[in-house]
Amino acid sequence: MPVAPTTPPHRPSHGTADDGDGGGRSDGPHGGGRSGAARRAAAVRRAGFLLGACAALVCAVLLSLAVGARPIAPTVVWDVLLHGGDGDAADVVRTLRVPRTVVGVMVGAALG
Repeated sequence: MPVAPTTPPHRPSHGTADDGDGGGRSDGPHGGGRSGAARRAAAVRRAGFLLGACAALVCAVLLSLAVGARPIAPTVVWDVLLHGGDGDAADVVRTLRVPRTVVGVMVGAALG
């Protein structure tokens, strides 16, 4: 005598919540169901984070140019970058530290 299968036959679903599509809810063209104010607040938060990250990068670059075997004051580094400057400090910043810092920023960007 043949044994009947124990699983029920497949029934097609018609938009029920158990078909894996999230219950058939549509949140509009942008998705997420956020209001305009919530999207603006998120955009402002992202812009603030980006501005803070850029400021931190500028500070890290200036510190990278100032720190080394021979410390150079950040004001001297700033003067060398803006006005060229001359002397030993300017040569160290231009020939050694700027290339090191540029490579470091490029490697960090590539890894990010």
